[in-house]
Amino acid sequence: MTNKITRLCKLMLIPVLVVSLTACGTTASKGDKIGSVKDKSNKRIVKNIKKEQSKHKKSKPRKKKAKRSKKKKFNFQGDANHPLVKKSAGRLLYRKKNLRPKKRDKVKYVDYYEIFLKKGEKQPKTGRYADITKDKKVRWDKGYKSKTFFDITGLEDLTLNGKKFKFTGKFADLGGKFAIFDKVDVTKTRKEDFHLNIVDRKTGYVLNDNIGIDINGENPYLFLCLLDKKNKCLVNVDIDKSNGVLDSFYTGFTLDGFTLFDIRLKGMGVGQTFNEIYKVLGKPCSVLSRDDGSKYVFYKYKNIDAEITVMFISSSTKGILFTKAYPFKNNVVTGVSVYYDKKETVNEKGKTCENKVK
Repeated sequence: MTNKITRLCKLMLIPVLVVSLTACGTTASKGDKIGSVKDKSNKRIVKNIKKEQSKHKKSKPRKKKAKRSKKKKFNFQGDANHPLVKKSAGRLLYRKKNLRPKKRDKVKYVDYYEIFLKKGEKQPKTGRYADITKDKKVRWDKGYKSKTFFDITGLEDLTLNGKKFKFTGKFADLGGKFAIFDKVDVTKTRKEDFHLNIVDRKTGYVLNDNIGIDINGENPYLFLCLLDKKNKCLVNVDIDKSNGVLDSFYTGFTLDGFTLFDIRLKGMGVGQTFNEIYKVLGKPCSVLSRDDGSKYVFYKYKNIDAEITVMFISSSTKGILFTKAYPFKNNVVTGVSVYYDKKETVNEKGKTCENKVK
């Protein structure tokens, strides 16, 4: 009985072994014994197959580490001890260099086809381009002067590149990164500083004289251009040499194209016409029309501290569009200047123009 049970157990083990070896990729012959040399070699083969299979398994791709962009180091040569830049403690350098701003074919805030005359197109004189307002109160081709002005609160909607802009006669008004140029002591400007060039060693911005300075006239001034790192004009500035006050900012058309910065009052600026500005801002305080066809419209704002004038300009010269010169359309604003004058003060609220800014 015992022998029968033992034989039965042996017979039951054979199919189990066959199944297990078949699952591992090999089979056992009838003569193979468990624990024999041949059985061990089979196990070794299975082990090697598994190793090979694990090698060929697709591994998950590793995420590439983002390369940190290295800040560009500027290596400018110049004089850090020049009287004009000495107050900047070495951050500004004075260079005697005639740097011409790069040409600018296109800027976002200008609709070129609205302000330039196309080839063969006649100068428009009606509608938004008309020389007289619909109510017949103002003629843009005939100038007039008045001593009236708006209340200073009307400048709450003055913007620079779409952001609210308060003009106090400083470079810092343009943004913190330009504040270092307030350290330039223009009262130290000399005759030989014609075509001066002042560079910020930290940002690469340049205060450049490519237009000219008049330091010997009745009202000595410096008319300079603020350039970005690529030598493109951001904004033109006018500085009074006698007191170092930044008198004005100008944005719009220049001989090298349009400035990159854009000043607007209640959304009115380069690209609008005088008639459109009249609808929004009301009757201007003064209008100047010159024989060459250029026109200037003034809106003056005043309080007991300062007088600020916003001037809209319609140029008579040809503008550059894609390297070619084209005339501007009639009464289209081609530039905007904001003037700051702290010398003229009043002791009372004063008069206002006929149409107050709402």
